[in-house]
Amino acid sequence: MRFRLADVADAEQVGLLHADSWRRHYRGAYADSFLDGEWATGTAMYLWVLQQNTAAQQFYRARGAACVKTATVSPPGGDPARLIGAPRKLRMAWPDIGSLPDDGGL
Repeated sequence: MRFRLADVADAEQVGLLHADSWRRHYRGAYADSFLDGEWATGTAMYLWVLQQNTAAQQFYRARGAACVKTATVSPPGGDPARLIGAPRKLRMAWPDIGSLPDDGGL
């Protein structure tokens, strides 16, 4: 087996793998109509990052992301004892993933 870093050319295959994983493992938790029709219709992308993870925020901002929303972190597994205080998360968004820089393997 040979490993390599994914790049922009791999995006569709990574997305298909992700969708297949959801279809296999989330049946019964999500409606079949959602799982069987999960095609992206735009070029925008977002992810959540903990507010305290400033290094990740800098990395995303350097690649064109902007913070568009903040929210309280949900407790892992629904257990509030797994959190300390009330941590916040930031929604970092890119309006067009086609504008993401090619970092050549970062």
